[in-house]
Amino acid sequence: MTIAEVLTRIDSIEPNQYSQSDKLEWLNRLEGQIFDELILTHEHEPDIEFEPHTETTDELLVPWPYGGEVYEYYLKAMIAAANHENVKYNTAMALFNAAYSRYSSTYNRNHVPLPPFPKNRLRF
Repeated sequence: MTIAEVLTRIDSIEPNQYSQSDKLEWLNRLEGQIFDELILTHEHEPDIEFEPHTETTDELLVPWPYGGEVYEYYLKAMIAAANHENVKYNTAMALFNAAYSRYSSTYNRNHVPLPPFPKNRLRF
């Protein structure tokens, strides 16, 4: 799923006054969170880094069938938050959290987790 596909979809179902760069910034925030919470906590390519997206042709991290819901509900929530629409924000965030939970559960089942970093590794 590309950024352009997500932006086209959100603009058709949730008309808004926000620029593509605003929505791209929101998507980058979410992508950074997904990268930190899921990808870096499981086996992955060595020396992998997250580079914020700058082009709408870039592929997003969450694949179909999960990506559509995850990104759609997240952008709906960010638009509602920016518009100070608390009820719409709460509804969209509840739907986003459910979609993200389904995706992260699937990701956790299909990828080998890394061992946890020892919290008390340095003892004096």
